[in-house]
Amino acid sequence: MFTFSCKKVVNIACIKFYTLKQRLPFSQMNKRQSYLKPIFSFDNSRKMSVLAFGSGSGTNIEALLRAEESSDCPFTISAIITDRTCRCIDIAQEAKIPYLHHNFKDFFRSHQSTDTRNPRLRKMFDQELVRKLQNLSHEHHFSIDLLFLAGYMRIVHSPLLEAFPSKVVNIHPADLTKLNSEGKRKYIGAHAIQDAIESGESHTRSTMILVNQSVDGGPILASGPWVKVENEGVSLHQEKQKHLSDWPLAVHTLWQIGLGHFSLDENFSVFFEGTKLGPSGLEVPLGALDFSLEPLAYRGS
Repeated sequence: MFTFSCKKVVNIACIKFYTLKQRLPFSQMNKRQSYLKPIFSFDNSRKMSVLAFGSGSGTNIEALLRAEESSDCPFTISAIITDRTCRCIDIAQEAKIPYLHHNFKDFFRSHQSTDTRNPRLRKMFDQELVRKLQNLSHEHHFSIDLLFLAGYMRIVHSPLLEAFPSKVVNIHPADLTKLNSEGKRKYIGAHAIQDAIESGESHTRSTMILVNQSVDGGPILASGPWVKVENEGVSLHQEKQKHLSDWPLAVHTLWQIGLGHFSLDENFSVFFEGTKLGPSGLEVPLGALDFSLEPLAYRGS
């Protein structure tokens, strides 16, 4: 059983980032960099404003709140968004930050429909979500720089992606570099960890992607530390992976996005500090985060 009740991230300045980079010829470097677009343009006068989306325990969001207690953290969680009644609401209330409960099932009931796969209503759900997000930002006076899907169990559709182009990232609990016999990503969807373990993988890890129209198909930004599969069952392994791969990956990636280090070219290839990344993106090493075991102290307490 893992017990992690953490107060803050320490030794952030000493974190080493391991990358798989594709070096460009010097003659091409300036030309390549001239049309790179950062996911977030670093601004020393303010922090990157993040909306964190969740549908369950919200532990990835808690990890970001812990990181935010560090004075040099370049991002802030401006609001928490959820599609159902879950612990994410409790986290927002305890942290004294705004939250939005945009209930998926209630939305369909309000449209007299029990078919939650209806594509028209799904698109309308996201259209209404965009409107509510804009209202929330105006009401609480924050900008929207990044949307972080942290265990958000909804497929997002074009209204959200078009409203926030190249600003939506998702943490996925599997290695998305693994491909099936057809050359497609092997471990996608809600049961990715179970699929990986049942396929005989000896290690698993989480992946951070830029969200596009394809389910779990977006460009890979970063990959978390590997976690060894042992004879403990899927549920316990998944819990272990949250602590050892999800949390470091979430904090590292958003930290680097907030510093303006991630950028994209016109083909949505991913670059880190101007250098093209390999298939796994930014490699986050095991043990990069050192959490204290003191009780969690939210900024609003």
